[in-house]
Amino acid sequence: AGVRERVVEIDLSDLDRDTPQPGWNLFALERRTPGEAADRVEAFVDALAAALRWDERNTRALNLATQAAQALVELAQHLPAELAPTIFQVPTLLSDPDWREAALPFLTGGTAGFFRDRFPRLPAEAVTAVTNIIDRLRAARPVAALLGAPASSYDAARAMRDGLIVLACPGSGSTRDRLIANLLVYDVLHAAKARAAIAPERRRPFWVFLDELQTYDGPNLPVLLEQSAKYGGRAFLFNQNPERL
Repeated sequence: AGVRERVVEIDLSDLDRDTPQPGWNLFALERRTPGEAADRVEAFVDALAAALRWDERNTRALNLATQAAQALVELAQHLPAELAPTIFQVPTLLSDPDWREAALPFLTGGTAGFFRDRFPRLPAEAVTAVTNIIDRLRAARPVAALLGAPASSYDAARAMRDGLIVLACPGSGSTRDRLIANLLVYDVLHAAKARAAIAPERRRPFWVFLDELQTYDGPNLPVLLEQSAKYGGRAFLFNQNPERL
């Protein structure tokens, strides 16, 4: 008593079981500010890059993921919270021309210009690098339950603020599991960076424990860990082989 009420459990270890999951929309905006929207986009793209080992050789996939996420968070700022787009609207945006055309009036000039002028010039197969992995997420019912709800009952910033205990098991280590793990971790680290707007005396300390550290290793991980330390974060990093640290 007094502890169990603070626990949030995200357990995707058994994909054959209809386990109840929290709702977590990566593109839902609590404060609906441009800064929060930018953090959501960065967290999504950082997670994809780390999970799929994208680097400067994958510029087209990175740009498509960035533009799609930017478009969806811009839509989220116009739509009611219960209609906010989720990660599963990324394939819709990239593959359904009628849906994309209907969304264009609600996007900023730069984002709308990309989808109106540059996107049609890309080869049709260009989108598969982004859409394939998201289709794999949707195919697992517990994952679809976690990521498919427009409204979020789990939010990293609220968890830090309220002192919640989040226990997350993304699965046994497939590419899909690795992506979920990275989505969780980079969301936490970008939420920590956003605490710069909170007065230091109001930043509640939080601890994050990351097992199998190589799972999250991406170009932006060291910088995000350093920044989270400035804003009350403390990370414990684990790995079975010290040489991989």
